[in-house]
Amino acid sequence: MTPICFYYGFLISYSLTDFTRAFVSCTLGVEQVGLILIVYGALNTIAGFGVGKLVQHTGLPILYMVGGLFDVTNFVLQLLFRPTASSRYWVYAFSAMLGTSDGVWQTTIAITMANLFEDRRETAFAAISLWSVFAMMIGFVMSGRVCLKIRLISLIVLVILGCLGYGVTERKRRRREKNHLPEEERIIAN
Repeated sequence: MTPICFYYGFLISYSLTDFTRAFVSCTLGVEQVGLILIVYGALNTIAGFGVGKLVQHTGLPILYMVGGLFDVTNFVLQLLFRPTASSRYWVYAFSAMLGTSDGVWQTTIAITMANLFEDRRETAFAAISLWSVFAMMIGFVMSGRVCLKIRLISLIVLVILGCLGYGVTERKRRRREKNHLPEEERIIAN
């Protein structure tokens, strides 16, 4: 679960630094940063609430796949984006997409850790914070020192590794649960 927690922190640092510097300030002007962050926060809240309700119907693996594809699409679009006066609304769309990603990952990671570590939740949430803050620190240090293209490619790689890491974790959890079933239930499961 470490890669997805690290990705989450790196996503936040990107959203608050390079995105606002490269897209918002450049395309809309510095005076629009606050409005962009309002859009980001509103979609973050809505997505977090929605994911909390949606996970009951879809399960976590679907959310990881959809979240990963959504983020890769968002970052590829940002790689291809060239700011012009007529494309200013794309910056609002990117802000909404980043806010949605933040809400999705924050809620999904919390639910995952709470399910995986039912008996050690305090430790699990401390681990989320540790890796997220560590990634934010690295992201803030990189801001302005590494070109935007490298940051976006790093985010794409990290979200893919994070989703794969979750897949490995989920597979191990299911295998462990299957091995701890009583004999009758193990026969039915096979």
